[in-house]
Amino acid sequence: MNRILLIDDDEEIRELITMGLESAGFIVIAAENGYDGLDVFHREAPDLIVTDIKMPRMDGIEMIQGIRKIDTDIPIIVSSGFNDTQQAAINAGANGFLSKPFRSKNLIETIEKFLGS
Repeated sequence: MNRILLIDDDEEIRELITMGLESAGFIVIAAENGYDGLDVFHREAPDLIVTDIKMPRMDGIEMIQGIRKIDTDIPIIVSSGFNDTQQAAINAGANGFLSKPFRSKNLIETIEKFLGS
């Protein structure tokens, strides 16, 4: 089973996305900000990352930049309610972008595309 690292500062969104991904057969490891996400990335070695951009402590852009210094291959999907962050996310090294709100089906399809499932 593929392991997904999910980073979002909104607990309700984290729980909803986690339920959708787990029901699709993924193992979900969650973090609430980029700082914690970077720590979990080092410890858990996920197969793919789904992250928000606007978060406390460390935003998604900084976290992506930190991950890209270590791993240039892991797929990173950004989910954000702020469309103006899309280009910054891509420039930082994100592979995909989903505008919030999105359907679980769209996220799962995007994940499967990047994992080759």
